[in-house]
Amino acid sequence: MITVSTDRCHVASDVFDHPVREGAALLNRLTDAPGHGGCHVHVNSGIHLDPERRQLGWWSLDSSPQAYRVPELWPGWKIKFWQDDWEQHVRASDRFSPAPFDAGEEARAAVLAEAGERRALRARNRAQVTRLRTVPARSQAGCPQHA
Repeated sequence: MITVSTDRCHVASDVFDHPVREGAALLNRLTDAPGHGGCHVHVNSGIHLDPERRQLGWWSLDSSPQAYRVPELWPGWKIKFWQDDWEQHVRASDRFSPAPFDAGEEARAAVLAEAGERRALRARNRAQVTRLRTVPARSQAGCPQHA
C-alpha cells in the first residue's frame, strides 16, 4: 500500500521486495500508475510519501533486515521506519484504513474447526479398531494341513 500526500493511493502486489527499496525513483513510477480511492483491506506493508515535505514513513509485517539502508536510497528525505506499526500509516493518510479485524474471533473459529476435525478423525479410528476386534477370525478349515 503506497499513499502519496492526501490525494493518491496505489497498491503494489506481487512485488519481490518492499517498494521503499526503489528509492526516489518510486515517485516517477507512480506518476502514471493507476490509483485507487483508498485501501480498506489488510496488507503486509506500506509507504506514505509526502513529496512537498520530502518525508517518507514506511512499515512492514515481514522481516526488514536492510531497513537501516533505506535512507541511503532516499537522499534528502526524512525517513521514518514504523517497523510493524501499520497504524502509523493510517494516521498519516486517510486513504489507508483497513477494515476492523477481530483476530480473537478468527482464531477461535480456527481452533474450533481444527478440534472438530480431530474429533472426527478419532471417531473414525475408534470405529476401525472396533470393527477389527469384532470381525470373526478366519476359519482355519480352508487352510491346507501340513503333514
